[in-house]
Amino acid sequence: MLKKIAFIGLCLCLIICAGGCNQRSTTSESNTSAPSSSQPSDLPSAETPPPEDSDTFYPIGPNAAYKWLDGGKLLAVPDGGTIQYIDLDNRLVNTVVIPPDKLIGNYQFSISDNRIFVIGGYDDSGPYNAGNLSMCFTDGEWVLANGSIWDDKGNLLREFLQFQEADPDTGADHCGSLSDGRIVQNWEDVSIPEWRVYWLSDDLIVLNGHSRLFFYRLSTDTLTLVDDMSDWMQKYGKMQAYYGIANVMPAGNGIGCYYFAHKNEEKSNAVGTVLYADETGARELFGGQEFSSAVYENGMLVMIDRIDNPAGTQTETTRLWYATDGDLTIRELASWDGSYTLERSANGYISLIEWNEPYRFYAIDTVSASVSSYVPQIENCNQYEILGVRKNGGSLQYIYTTFIDGETGYYLYDTQTDTNREMTEKPYLFRDEAFHEPVTHFVERYPNESYDDMFNTTGVRIREIE
Repeated sequence: MLKKIAFIGLCLCLIICAGGCNQRSTTSESNTSAPSSSQPSDLPSAETPPPEDSDTFYPIGPNAAYKWLDGGKLLAVPDGGTIQYIDLDNRLVNTVVIPPDKLIGNYQFSISDNRIFVIGGYDDSGPYNAGNLSMCFTDGEWVLANGSIWDDKGNLLREFLQFQEADPDTGADHCGSLSDGRIVQNWEDVSIPEWRVYWLSDDLIVLNGHSRLFFYRLSTDTLTLVDDMSDWMQKYGKMQAYYGIANVMPAGNGIGCYYFAHKNEEKSNAVGTVLYADETGARELFGGQEFSSAVYENGMLVMIDRIDNPAGTQTETTRLWYATDGDLTIRELASWDGSYTLERSANGYISLIEWNEPYRFYAIDTVSASVSSYVPQIENCNQYEILGVRKNGGSLQYIYTTFIDGETGYYLYDTQTDTNREMTEKPYLFRDEAFHEPVTHFVERYPNESYDDMFNTTGVRIREIE
């Protein structure tokens, strides 16, 4: 639980909302602008294809985010401006190199099956706050700035204008300007960019600006504002980090998204509502009913609602609600005494953990809307994290971590055989995507050492769960 609280606190510190001339972001999550200089000697260079060896580790840049593609059949691994595509046999099948002059500041990538979005990042060595991916309002329209989009063959599909924010010390009466000379009256950037950029299709992207939600269509170079909360968030200053769009969940229809937003000024980010948006606009679902969180998987939305009970009884009751793409009528799924949190949504399952002893895992089948549970039997452990749930030969299996005395263990529990084994493999949990969607393979890091050193890896490879 302490681990989760720390993570939530870190996320709140990173969220920066910039919606008007008097707001600006001063931090960003940096990717790399050059290949790692500390890569181990047995790793190939980005320019040279690795040997035909299934044990090869592929170089990955510091803090670079790998991405599973094509339903988990490929892994995209960025290293500097080079992106390598690895198959499930750990073989290199494709390489794309983005020219250095197209990499803006502390850039990042948002990668889909057939597209690469190069997202500009702040460049401290350049002009005032230059380079960050921004949605700019100028001459009555919104335009995207500081980035480019490529296909998986390395062809440039779209390059955006560059936006430079005005230096407030100069007394400028505008927010900044674009590289074509147009003055920008209003703008918003994307904090923690690759976490807030979502591909709905090869042609349509959702951009979560926290106080505004945008859709960008590649074929027409059109940026559409579909929800704007900036006006009422302005009065809260730094506190507005507690309001606005928390997370976006791309819908299975490929044309829209569900998203969870905190709009209750009295309860801050304790509760929020679920909304749906496409290029025509946004609407609130379920009559504005409030929940503590929401996830989407395989056509099913699941929401958690926490209710405080009277003194002298269980302190809290947790209710689970759900709806589906085909029927957005909200229905109750389950209700328990105690505190629960949603953990993962992948592979047709949504998982959650009960944080009252004895700790219990739950898996929600998104096809049958049925719930299964398991109590891990690990001695002296009071902290768990579910990494994935999968069906294997008709049996439901939970893959999870434990944290005991500063050490992380990895376990796989089989419900059919009632066996629980510790895994010798150590997945690379960066961005919570170590396991691909079918949960048969995972990303392993180099060096394969302690949990504390997990962010210092210089190489990755794909391994099958034994």
